[in-house]
Amino acid sequence: MFKAFLGLWAVVFLPLFFLLFPSSYSPITILNEYTEKNRYVGIYEGTFYLIANRLDTIDENLWKDDVQSLSKEFGYGLSLKRLSDWQSDITQYQSLNNGEFVFINDEPELLIKRVDQTQWVIVMDVDSSQEENIYRGSKGSLYLLQQEFKLKDKDSWSDKLVELNTRFAFKLSILPKSSLTIEQKLVNKLSNYEMIWLPNQNERLDFYFLLPDSTHVIKAEEIHVSGISPIFIIVILLVFVLIISIAMFLWVSPLWKDLSKLNIIATKFGDGALDERALITKNSTVSQLTSSFNKMANKIEQLFSNQKELTRAIAHDLRTPLYRLRFAFEMIKSDDATQNEKTNYFDAIDKSIDDLDQLINQTLVLSRYNNTVDLTSFENQIFAKILQEEVDYFKLESPSFIVDLNISDSLINREIFVDKRAMIRAINNLTSNAKRFATKKISINFYANLTYYFLSIEDDGPGIPASKWENVFAPFSQLNNEQRESGMGHGLGLAIVKQIMKWHEGEVKLSDSALGGAKFVMLWPISQ
Repeated sequence: MFKAFLGLWAVVFLPLFFLLFPSSYSPITILNEYTEKNRYVGIYEGTFYLIANRLDTIDENLWKDDVQSLSKEFGYGLSLKRLSDWQSDITQYQSLNNGEFVFINDEPELLIKRVDQTQWVIVMDVDSSQEENIYRGSKGSLYLLQQEFKLKDKDSWSDKLVELNTRFAFKLSILPKSSLTIEQKLVNKLSNYEMIWLPNQNERLDFYFLLPDSTHVIKAEEIHVSGISPIFIIVILLVFVLIISIAMFLWVSPLWKDLSKLNIIATKFGDGALDERALITKNSTVSQLTSSFNKMANKIEQLFSNQKELTRAIAHDLRTPLYRLRFAFEMIKSDDATQNEKTNYFDAIDKSIDDLDQLINQTLVLSRYNNTVDLTSFENQIFAKILQEEVDYFKLESPSFIVDLNISDSLINREIFVDKRAMIRAINNLTSNAKRFATKKISINFYANLTYYFLSIEDDGPGIPASKWENVFAPFSQLNNEQRESGMGHGLGLAIVKQIMKWHEGEVKLSDSALGGAKFVMLWPISQ
């Protein structure tokens, strides 16, 4: 189970990590880089054109100094560098050489373009530096604080400091300027009433600005520069992965248990325990698979059961002609047998051989229709015409019987999707059965309703008791009726009809006939 779970986990999270991991191959990174580049090019394409035009008006030796002085007028950093500085990256170098914009989605983000056909490129830093972000985010608040103390007497600064500390999330304090140990350039900025910031031991920033007396500074301690730390983001991602992993495990675990049960049952079934069935709840993910397995198992068990019965029945029916053959051969060899008796024994041998041949043929036919449906043998046929032809042949063979055929007018010219050979066999089996037990009359009717075709064949014979209706379709089944046992056959005819109807997704039913005998009805669906 853990192997399957790890496989599922890998399928879910590895693509997710590939998408989220900040690499040059990540689709998100590629899309973001493409979007950012188009945005910055749209904004600064004209600016780069103006800078290039400006440089064209002055000597190339002065370009670097001019760009440096011009950068003071830009909110972003601006510089001039040589094209050869980008030779280490072939793609970027070729793009610049072709006069295209190059966007570097890194820290910092850079927008670069070659100046006409020269060996110089203009580099614009379009990403705000941490220093700029800090300055922009803090200068307004600190300016207002500075103004508060500028408007107050020095004696009231302490009271004002206490009041303000209750209003701010960070601590304010007043320190002598001389107590700060900082670089000279920071001292100069502080002396010009500009704010400065220094990292403290907690990896946060402390801000300082000069008070009106020029000897004291206000210190704003531990101001958060970023609202979310990288560690916090990592923790959130780990919690997300953990929750999804638990959910996946809870889903995989019962599924694995059910599959394990199904595997055990399938193994037992394969080893010969044909009565084994999978018992899994309907709420299971594999309930449909379980249901299909159980249906398959039922069919296989029934097939084996039928096969055993068929084998026993064949063995039983083979014994009678074989015993007759053995007896006839022994009597022919006997010196006491007369010529007339030997002739009768030869006739018995021929009859026994015919019985064996018929038994083998009928068994092969039944075996064929027990197999999977062969749709290649199905065609659209005018079934009424086929039925009429078979009944005409039957009338010629049975002149002593009255045979009525009734076909519904709507079916006379209708094409029906059937196995012609199989349906002819079914018709012949039922008419032969009716002929064997009818007294004088046989009635055949072909009709349909909205969903089924019906073909009924009935006779005026002795009929079949209702208690025996189910048994007559079993292979080698013959009723304990003297009149019915007197006819030829091995009890396979009706079994073949039943299989042919299953072949056509239909069935055959038995009931009492209005003529007094038995009525067999074959029915199969109109939409095949």
